Amino acid sequence: MPIVRKIDKQARALARAALGPLAIAMMNPARRNRNLRAAAIFLVWCIQEKFPIDYSNDTLIHYLTLNASHLWQSGDGKDASADTLFGVKLTVGGKHLDLSQPWQLFKKWSSLELPAQAPPLLKLELLALAGLAFEQGRWGLGAALLAGFDSFLRPGEFMGIAPQHLTFTDTAVVIYLGLTKGVKRRGGHEEVVIRDELLCRLFRRLYYAVPPGMPFSMMDPRQGRAWLLRSLRALNLQHRKIQLYSVRRGGLTQAFIDGASLSSLCLRARWQDPKLAKVYITEGRQLVQTASLSPAQLETLNAAAATAAAALAQI
Repeated sequence: MPIVRKIDKQARALARAALGPLAIAMMNPARRNRNLRAAAIFLVWCIQEKFPIDYSNDTLIHYLTLNASHLWQSGDGKDASADTLFGVKLTVGGKHLDLSQPWQLFKKWSSLELPAQAPPLLKLELLALAGLAFEQGRWGLGAALLAGFDSFLRPGEFMGIAPQHLTFTDTAVVIYLGLTKGVKRRGGHEEVVIRDELLCRLFRRLYYAVPPGMPFSMMDPRQGRAWLLRSLRALNLQHRKIQLYSVRRGGLTQAFIDGASLSSLCLRARWQDPKLAKVYITEGRQLVQTASLSPAQLETLNAAAATAAAALAQI
């Protein structure tokens, strides 16, 4: 006969008290910790400002409004304000706290905040990164970077290209992109076509060299970001603040500089909003034109790019 374990109401309450409020227990751990930390910082700030301890609705809203102004003037990012609002709502205010006024301030902040976009990768920088990858024996990673630049792929897309995604024709490689952002929104499927002769030959050569189920890069985006940081240090490019997304933006910007029309770029980049695309590309072109590299940096980049060119020529 099975043993029925009875847990009384008090024991359950004690166990759940250790987990905290249900709304907090259900949250993503990283987000929960961030919000709780922001709430703690807010309460310490209230103490430093010598505000009376008062958790009534109107007083908390007043304190949060003053705190938002403090964060704005201190140069903090808008995420600090959002984390504070969420954290206070969860820990102090409860479900009855009306945060409509502080959220209005946050929305205004969001409209004024300068976006921290990845700068476009220069073509020379791309070739230098590919050269480093080839030099390290990471041929698939180099091919993924070149494909991302050529076809304006997002980081998860070019880092995730695998042999089963490829279809070869006589003059091109068709890459099936799987469950992309566009597919999630609109359904169907998305694919890009690579026509660069050397890159097509490289993918043909690598097709059977990758273990089943593995991407050509042999990395996930997190490992790719770590590799990129090491490579930027090796090339003395830390000041450029390049990210994996810089590959997509650099390819788009370079194609626009080379004369591609905005409509064709929207189609190839799978963009739905031409106005947003124009702002994105125009700003990218300005960043490329004003990018500053020292003679020593150019020498290092040219040497690494020459390695890539020599490697591709031997395929």
